[in-house]
Amino acid sequence: MEQKPKPINKNGRNQPQPPAVKKKKKPVTMDHVLLALGETLDEREQRIKGLFNFFDVSNIGYLDSKSIETGLNGLMIPADYKYAKDLLDVCDANNDGRVDYQEFKKYMDDKELELYRIFQSIDVEHNGCITPEELYDALLRAEFEKLGVLNECSWC
Repeated sequence: MEQKPKPINKNGRNQPQPPAVKKKKKPVTMDHVLLALGETLDEREQRIKGLFNFFDVSNIGYLDSKSIETGLNGLMIPADYKYAKDLLDVCDANNDGRVDYQEFKKYMDDKELELYRIFQSIDVEHNGCITPEELYDALLRAEFEKLGVLNECSWC
């Protein structure tokens, strides 16, 4: 991308530029997720309900640890995967050992919003695509944050 020449003052020096104003980030909503996925609210509801039904093979209206484990195996996701364990632990809001559809849907809403926020933080050009450079930079930032040196790094 071609850079614009910096304005030059009457002394022949580069004129200082005012600091860039950061735009205040608006909260991410499900509307953003729907737009990104190209889904209507009804289509999303059908997708989430279909996934719930995939796990609820007995058609009893709730998921327990066995149905979650069986469903994850069907998706080729190891049952000990981090988010697999979250599914029962986090979804079961009323602690009855079961996940009903509303609990499942809330979990899916939260996870899709989280993934959208992560995608947006990596997609710095906000063009709907993550370039290899953006991914590389994000991985570097994550590693620096993990090591606790991001604040000490002047070029990050």
